[in-house]
Amino acid sequence: MGGEVFGGGLQNSPDGGSCVSVTTIDKLFYDQGKRITYLKADLEGSEIEMLKGASKTIREYKPKIAITTYHKKDDHIKIMNSLKKMNPSYNFSLRGIDWRHGNPIMLHAW
Repeated sequence: MGGEVFGGGLQNSPDGGSCVSVTTIDKLFYDQGKRITYLKADLEGSEIEMLKGASKTIREYKPKIAITTYHKKDDHIKIMNSLKKMNPSYNFSLRGIDWRHGNPIMLHAW
């Protein structure tokens, strides 16, 4: 099993699983001179890491963002603080409540 995934390879690992190379939003878009205007992400708890890899894009272009916040406690606060540091002009709205933990489900930034 193999294939290209955004410039990285998809390969089998020795234990039979798959290894996937990853890259950042900044490398995919900003470094290529491509502007993005909307960013939507549900990364099962890796949202902060994704945002770190999009910091130049967020600083320069201020894309509208819809991002999940229910995977980890207080992620909504950490994500808002992270975005405010990258671009202080963001506004925020939280939507939905996860019944299991009481965390907001989705954060919208514009």
